[in-house]
Amino acid sequence: MLPWPGRRGRLVGALAAVALAGCGTVPGAAASGQPPPAVSKPAVSRSDRTATQSRASGLPTACPAWLVKDVKAAAAAKLPAPTVQLQGFGAGHVGETTVKAWLGGSSQESAGELLGNWTQSGLSARHGSEVLTLFTYKGRHIFPFGRGTPGTALTLSVPSLTTSERVELAQAGLPDVPTSGPVQLVITVDTVVPRGTLAAELGAFLAAVHGDLGGLADNYPVTAPAPTAYATYVGPMSPRDVGNLLQLGCAGEPVATIAPDLVSGVVAFQPYWSRTEANAISIGFAPGRVVVESGNAAVTEVQWYAEPAIAVPPLS
Repeated sequence: MLPWPGRRGRLVGALAAVALAGCGTVPGAAASGQPPPAVSKPAVSRSDRTATQSRASGLPTACPAWLVKDVKAAAAAKLPAPTVQLQGFGAGHVGETTVKAWLGGSSQESAGELLGNWTQSGLSARHGSEVLTLFTYKGRHIFPFGRGTPGTALTLSVPSLTTSERVELAQAGLPDVPTSGPVQLVITVDTVVPRGTLAAELGAFLAAVHGDLGGLADNYPVTAPAPTAYATYVGPMSPRDVGNLLQLGCAGEPVATIAPDLVSGVVAFQPYWSRTEANAISIGFAPGRVVVESGNAAVTEVQWYAEPAIAVPPLS
């Protein structure tokens, strides 16, 4: 393995190369229905006529003005800053019976019966302090799995895990999570379920999960000292390194994607504009925040750095 200076130089070079060549940019995730409370629906990438003409002519694409300002703001950020940090693991499989139990029902109940005690809103529902959301993803990894094909995800955000849920995660091979605090469980399938009501889509999703075919992951906040650099799984990046991403212009627009965040005490996916992704590292921006998402094998970490100067286009 390369010593840290060598790895760090390779990382920064790779990120800059992606920004210049566009080789690491991937499509944004798109939700198929309304999001859970306080969580915005991921937007889709947009392009303007000038950018389209530049790509067609083979000329470098001019960076959007907002991106130039945000990269400069990120490069000039005074760290440490208030930071929300989350991590998660994705290495397990789960079946229909377990998912139904997590939703508070039995294996014999239909999707409609399972949702009987939930307050529904579009493709989301709430039961007390628990929130479930069902959405389609396309061509962008769903944290923390590397998902290159379209599929459907069910997220269940809970204030803390029950004993039975901890047992299920342990049996699936996932590490222990903190004994207290919010957790988001994520179940994914490589099936895009037909559009319909929440009950209809949930029924199709549960059918796709049948036979332990659902991929299982978790996300949760961690307590750590506020980082003095932009943290990635291979080590820190200084603010100056982030500024290097726009040296020779943009070869592709930022894309709208999602990452888990702590929202009103609940772990839920939040949208952000991802400028680049290379070596499983994504650097992007949300209103008033710099986002760094990085992963290594089945482990993913996300940091949301507060920076009031960051201003992005609407994400919904």
